[in-house]
Amino acid sequence: MSQTHENLQYRRRARSSGGAWTSSEIEVEKEMVTTSTTHRKYPLLLSMLVLIVGVGLWFKIQDSSNAQTSDNWAGYVWPSTSGVTMVSASWTVPTLNCRVTPNAFSTAWVGVGGFSRVATWPFPQTGTDSNCANGVQVNDYWCSHKTFKEFGVSPGDVMEAKIYETRGRWFCSVEDATTKRSDVKELDYAYSGTTNVSEWIVESTTISSKSKSEIGKLADFGSLTFSDMNMSPGRWKSVDKDPRNDVAMTNANGQVIASPSWSAGGMTIVYK
Repeated sequence: MSQTHENLQYRRRARSSGGAWTSSEIEVEKEMVTTSTTHRKYPLLLSMLVLIVGVGLWFKIQDSSNAQTSDNWAGYVWPSTSGVTMVSASWTVPTLNCRVTPNAFSTAWVGVGGFSRVATWPFPQTGTDSNCANGVQVNDYWCSHKTFKEFGVSPGDVMEAKIYETRGRWFCSVEDATTKRSDVKELDYAYSGTTNVSEWIVESTTISSKSKSEIGKLADFGSLTFSDMNMSPGRWKSVDKDPRNDVAMTNANGQVIASPSWSAGGMTIVYK
């Protein structure tokens, strides 16, 4: 069921142009807007809220040798000189520690165009939610801000997710390799934003109600590994990674609460 609410949309704009941004060159502007969002089915704690994935990316550019930091993203972003038409990866739905974080949120996804100075929202994404509601873990999968689940997913299920473009139309593909069930949906909006960046992300979901919008508490997901990370055009490989494109999530005190590391198996994001 789609309903309209007043939500906060966070926009970023550079105070100066050219070169990498520094934290002092980024202004976060809060603007009341009316957006159309979709209620997802959760226990009572979550049923009164709208969960918005991908909105409100706040980031700071560190010096040239260090990773970037974000208030709500952890993972890897890959800039491209040509338009990206596909991003994919596999991961296992995590088992959350809902005793430590009884009411908290996490989502894993692949996407195009979100980590950019000229990003627009919504942008193409697909992934899985794993949240804690009153100490109970709930899971689903979604397509660019719309729930499209035709089947359930469970902790331990291996998911294969892909966002891709065909003849100007964007699609989400999700397959549960454990249960052998899959789903494909076309985005229900026309995307005309940038396609010059690919993303593999664990996010602390933005929570929106009628009165406010804020980043939710990150659920203790332990660790999550993105494997089989691919993009098109070209074929990106982990050996091509640049540590300056790593993104670590920090809390309000500037402490890292989730960050990526690399191995032969892919990129692992660890809750801290």
